[in-house]
Amino acid sequence: MPTVDEMVPAAVVPITAFGSAKFVWLKTLNDSARNCICTRSVTPQPGEQERYVSVHPGGQQTPPTQAYALVTRIPGLHDRGHVLAFGAVSDVALWGAVQYLTEPELARELVAKMRAGQSALPTSYQAVLHVRIQGQVPLKVDYVTHRALTP
Repeated sequence: MPTVDEMVPAAVVPITAFGSAKFVWLKTLNDSARNCICTRSVTPQPGEQERYVSVHPGGQQTPPTQAYALVTRIPGLHDRGHVLAFGAVSDVALWGAVQYLTEPELARELVAKMRAGQSALPTSYQAVLHVRIQGQVPLKVDYVTHRALTP
């Protein structure tokens, strides 16, 4: 089983073509280890980890109990609307991330974090969310960090 340091970038999230992505997905060369995926900060800022790796108590072939999701918002094609893309190590983590952004109380938390110390919300951003999972159900989703994206 390869270690996180042996992982190589993969074109899992093609939206990184917009400006300079702040977070990217990494995966192992061994595609059969589908749960061996993490989110990596391209240039970690103070307080950020370089890698956010899912927790699999029974090994990589078991469902995670903790995982990270990456949410990216960028302009739509020809500057029409916006695209909101979700990526995660598991369907359950993806479910948790979508729930986080679609439930008003939880979405307000993200808005408050992005607004802190800023005069306006970024129109394009990437956010990392931590999802706690039990019995293949997301129990709790927490904001981890975000970065504004610029063209």
